[in-house]
Amino acid sequence: MRVAVLGPICKDYIKIDNDLKLQIGGIPYYIAHTFRNLGIKEIVPFITFSEHDEEWVKNNFKDISFVHVPVEKTLEFSRFYHSNNPDLCVSIEIKYSPNVMFLDNKLLKNLDKFDYIIFSPLFNDNIPENVFKNLKHKNLILGNFGVFTYPDNGKFTQRSPEKLIKLLPYLKYLFFRFK
Repeated sequence: MRVAVLGPICKDYIKIDNDLKLQIGGIPYYIAHTFRNLGIKEIVPFITFSEHDEEWVKNNFKDISFVHVPVEKTLEFSRFYHSNNPDLCVSIEIKYSPNVMFLDNKLLKNLDKFDYIIFSPLFNDNIPENVFKNLKHKNLILGNFGVFTYPDNGKFTQRSPEKLIKLLPYLKYLFFRFK
């Protein structure tokens, strides 16, 4: 089974009280590592990030090969926690920049080799609708919350669920995230 996962990775700045750490985030990162740990060897993330972060990304993906889809700036999130309850995120701030995954014919041809393609957008503009249309003959999977998530003054706003309805004819599977 060959699986591709598409979407942005991000820099997650995690602050617990006064201790600040940088770690990698983004759905493609977590899916790729989960699948690898489950024994699926042919998982390839197609990920957006700035070329300035390439070495950092390589260090975080270690033994997982990825396809870099260049964008001007890597997405950044700051998450704040208190040590008295480190499981509860107090707030999230977003440094948004467009991470649109424009796929040229070479990338589309490469994706055609996969049995399953998982779309994992963090924001509504990460994966254009034409990408779904061009790959409609494949087994397409969508983690839906990103298709109607918008940046709004450093925060998340969810709206325009009708976008998901437009994508449903192209999808084989859909998974939800509940709060």
